[in-house]
Amino acid sequence: MSVEIFKYDRDIYDSSAKMIVNAGVSSQRMYDKYLEPAVRELHIRYFQDGAEIRQCNLEAVMKELELLLEWLEKHAEGEDLEYLRSKLQYMQKFIPEALQEDDGILYIF
Repeated sequence: MSVEIFKYDRDIYDSSAKMIVNAGVSSQRMYDKYLEPAVRELHIRYFQDGAEIRQCNLEAVMKELELLLEWLEKHAEGEDLEYLRSKLQYMQKFIPEALQEDDGILYIF
């Protein structure tokens, strides 16, 4: 399993919604080992399983990504650190681009 960000063409709870964008956040193992503890410790609100990210949350989400990157620098090393660093740095570019429309929503699962 893995954790990904998805964007749909309408509300995700609409049975006719179609996925239009998705990007991998991390493998489930890496999420469980590093990101989940970081989310708990840092009180991350938007960058976790089940979160909905909107344009109005963008500034807070970007701040949370910075906090996660700082946390990882202290708690991960080697290939794990490189993997997660590259994923989160990609998210720093991906999320703002995916939310260019004011009514767009990104879902993390």
